[in-house]
Amino acid sequence: MSLPDSSRPHVPEADPEALRALSVGPSNRDAMEALGEVMIRTASSECEAPPRRRFFVKPILGVMLGLLTSYLWIGNPSWLPSFDEPAPPQEYQEASMRFAMYLQYQRIEQFRLAHDRLPVSLDEAGSAIEGIDYRRVDAGRYCLTTTHMGTALALQSTDSMEVFLGNRLGSLGLTKATR
Repeated sequence: MSLPDSSRPHVPEADPEALRALSVGPSNRDAMEALGEVMIRTASSECEAPPRRRFFVKPILGVMLGLLTSYLWIGNPSWLPSFDEPAPPQEYQEASMRFAMYLQYQRIEQFRLAHDRLPVSLDEAGSAIEGIDYRRVDAGRYCLTTTHMGTALALQSTDSMEVFLGNRLGSLGLTKATR
């Protein structure tokens, strides 16, 4: 198979005198081997890619990942969906409010025993629990009220704690202490 003339590389014609000078003889054999090695090295070095600078990919990726994680954790971007905990069941919330009213009742009773009178406000009896209202009925009676999810709860100072709490302590994971 022969190539068309236009695709053949142009090779200059050799001078016959130069060809005779290059004839391989014992004196020129070493020179030819050296020339061949140089040509091979030159050809291989032209084909090799230049040495690349070494980049520290792992440390750079580690820093980038750390920055991204910090942004997502601290920045709390609006495009990131939030996974809020579901609200506790209504039964649990009502039991929690009843227990909070019971705790406030205990603070008032401790104040009454220590000072021999009812407190003027919940703050006087100790730290007030948010959402619970206190109303003195007379010098010896009071009422605690709260509204939770549309349901009004009331605890009179004369009410029985066993009836008010009922079996709701179990839904909070608490049990009644036996005496």
